[in-house]
Amino acid sequence: MGSTRDEWLVSGSNESKSIVNPIRDIVDGRKLEQNPEKDLISLSLGDPTVFGNLPIHEAIKQAVKDAVDTGVCNGYGPAQGLVKARQAVADYYSTPEAPLTTDVNETMQPYNWF
Repeated sequence: MGSTRDEWLVSGSNESKSIVNPIRDIVDGRKLEQNPEKDLISLSLGDPTVFGNLPIHEAIKQAVKDAVDTGVCNGYGPAQGLVKARQAVADYYSTPEAPLTTDVNETMQPYNWF
């Protein structure tokens, strides 16, 4: 059921076509060899999977597929994240010395204009 399309036929807006990003030109043009004595740590912005160093676990892929199939999760979620996801992260990383909660305080809502 997946797409086999190599190229999308969607053209960008005139504004997006006029944007110049010199950093992107420099980075995309670099061809560097990894030091065989060191592990690669990509500090790139954007897609962290570009270099293949962040494979997505099959359970995560399946959970995303299942969520899309429900039709409930096909739009934007809240900016601070879904409560269920925040709770899962808090449960996983919380320790007695550094407890985490799902509370969203004012520092986490810098653009709360509503």
